[in-house]
Amino acid sequence: MYTQNVMAATIVTFGLLLFPRPAAACSCAGTPSTPGALRSSDLVFLGTVVSVSSPLYSMRRTNADGSITISGGTQPSEVRFSVVRTFRGVATESITMRSSSGNSCDFTFARGESWLIYADVRDTVVSTHKCKRTRLQAEASQDLRYLEGIARGESLGVVSGQVFRRVTTPAGESVLKAVEDAMQIVGVVGGQRIATAPDRWGPYQLVLPPGDAQIWVERDGVVVSPGVLVRVKQGEVVEVQLAAEYEK
Repeated sequence: MYTQNVMAATIVTFGLLLFPRPAAACSCAGTPSTPGALRSSDLVFLGTVVSVSSPLYSMRRTNADGSITISGGTQPSEVRFSVVRTFRGVATESITMRSSSGNSCDFTFARGESWLIYADVRDTVVSTHKCKRTRLQAEASQDLRYLEGIARGESLGVVSGQVFRRVTTPAGESVLKAVEDAMQIVGVVGGQRIATAPDRWGPYQLVLPPGDAQIWVERDGVVVSPGVLVRVKQGEVVEVQLAAEYEK
């Protein structure tokens, strides 16, 4: 049905050990794949926010004239989670996490939300930031598919990459543009169909069993890209950039 199209995708295969640890700054370009994020995190868990607080602090200073100045403010926010499941690290019933820096690197958490957290642990302080793969549970279906599958001893690989839209300029030039429309990236291997949406945090991700997989893009249930043949191997991530073509 769908044939391999080498012009529609760039494919790079690399082992899980080659994923770099994401930097603490927010200048990172997207997030790592689930295998990379798992390897670079000290603690990975699924949890529900129980409380969010910003503890107060005060400072007392004696001035040269003998007067006393008292100043204060708030410490980095603390978020307490009720832990549903731990995928890496020591399993506990609850975890308190501290914002890493108090700037745009931090997430905003709200009571009652369920999150998949990839965290660092430094001197018992648990923190995460936007350069890791932390996300709401509602946006973590492929992450959980991988993490739960690995926990069951399944053989799994990952296909990851970006989706672009190929358009023709008035000058007749074919260019690739960022996709803003609702899409589905579909993978079929061994008769099993798995679909996901583009990821607002970075590259899309499909978690598939090993084998030859066909990957394509659908829009409103219609195939809008050539099918790409990908060899999925256990313990590897294959990067595939997809180009969709459709009229607005």
